[in-house]
Amino acid sequence: MKLLLALALLVLTFSSKAGSGNELYEQYLIYQGAIKGERTSIEDVSKGAHYMGYVYGVASTLSADGKICIPENVTTAQLADVVGKFLDDSPAIRNKESIVLTYAALLSSFRCEEE
Repeated sequence: MKLLLALALLVLTFSSKAGSGNELYEQYLIYQGAIKGERTSIEDVSKGAHYMGYVYGVASTLSADGKICIPENVTTAQLADVVGKFLDDSPAIRNKESIVLTYAALLSSFRCEEE
């Protein structure tokens, strides 16, 4: 229930700017902790929801622009995991802007097939 409330608040206050990949990675770790029930404060749940909302927003925009092709059955949690794994596997470039890293992660997993 707290997660749903945080997601609702996020929709009202969503900002497309998440900063650096390091900041986004920190949000991903908090998101993972919240999913596992290890991080349950409203602040942590809010940060985790912000992470999911940010990834979803970027993915939706890239998909609408035809930059990536996300299969219909892919969930928001799956998108969040794809970006999080990319950040986890790429510590040397986490200083780059979060939008650049999110785009790279999503493109690597959801590249449109050539016709």
